[in-house]
Parts: sequence; structure tokens; C-alpha cells
Amino acid sequence: MTIGDRIRSARKEKGLTQSELAEKLGISYMVISQYERGIRNPKLDTVRRIADALGVDMQSLYVGFFLLDPIDMLLNGGIPHDPYEDYELSCLKRAMQNMTDDEKKRLLQLAQTAFPNAFD
Repeated sequence: MTIGDRIRSARKEKGLTQSELAEKLGISYMVISQYERGIRNPKLDTVRRIADALGVDMQSLYVGFFLLDPIDMLLNGGIPHDPYEDYELSCLKRAMQNMTDDEKKRLLQLAQTAFPNAFD
């Protein structure tokens, strides 16, 4: 079960719509929809706010976030892995640790050229 699934389940248990939860948080209902569908992952502070708005324990929504798996850390070069971060983003971060500043700039230029809509 993903964090989005847990948010959806807790929201429905409280009888709230996405719009009602979003209003309590002061954000767009589209953001709640994206969290619930796994398109976006909320930051830790946002999870805390969602838990407060739903009247649930934050850990019930963010199970596993604070656990460091030693094997996962070995595979990630000793870096604790956030299980809710995209795998692709995690790979890019690791790769960029070994790049020079010039290589990072070139990568950004390539990404901006290849995916201009992502940088709007």
C-alpha cells in the first residue's frame, strides 16, 4: 500500500472529498488527487499536515519513511533511500554526485532541450 493509498483510505474513512481535504490544507484538490494516484509524493511536513487534517497518526500514513534498510543503503552508495522518491530521480541524484559542475550543466541543458515542457 502506497502513501497515496493510505491518504485516500483515511480521507474516505473520515467522509471527506478530495476538495474538502484540500481546503483544510489550503492546497488544490488536484494535488490531493496526484498524491492519491502516486503521481506526486508529499513532503514530510505535508504528510504531517494531512495527518492532522484527517485526525490520524502521521506514521500511519508514512509507514517505513524513517526505516533505513542496510541493503538498500549499500545499493545507494550509503545514502538512505526515501521509499517514496521516484527510482529514476534517485538514480539521477547518485549519478550527479560523480559529475563535475560542467557535466551537471550539460545534463541540465540536455534535459531542458529534450523535455522543454517539464521546465515551464
